[in-house]
Amino acid sequence: MKRIILTALCLILIALACASCSKPVPELRLEYTVEDEAQIITVKAYSYNWRSGLNGVSAAVAHPLDSIGNVPLIDKNGGPDELKLSFSRAPDSFSVVCWPDEYLGHGYYPDGEPVGVSDGILVLSADGMGYIYQVTAKWPQGSVSYVFYVK
Repeated sequence: MKRIILTALCLILIALACASCSKPVPELRLEYTVEDEAQIITVKAYSYNWRSGLNGVSAAVAHPLDSIGNVPLIDKNGGPDELKLSFSRAPDSFSVVCWPDEYLGHGYYPDGEPVGVSDGILVLSADGMGYIYQVTAKWPQGSVSYVFYVK
């Protein structure tokens, strides 16, 4: 009987320990300035593969070019020239790709063009076109993609 009680207590302690070490999927913050006023947009995970405690979760959605209307929009007219990318928890690494919005609605999904980021600053294109951006970040628990639209 003691063995059963000790085993049950050990399992409960292990479950509690795993629950306390579980980490939610991080969020991405886009920080920028419009007319000398600071703006912050929080971007939720668009797709991810994430392990938290004893559980693993995956969420896959449509291609970023099919995401318009479901992702944050930043109006660049009179707006920012650059965005500061910051995460709710620092990733081990991240990369950014983009697509010009001329590809929207065509059912054609070319590879995104890599975009350079320096010290967390993403400089936006000055060519007057809109772009869909995808940020993919990696942590020991998994990878997460975030999508937003700048037009």
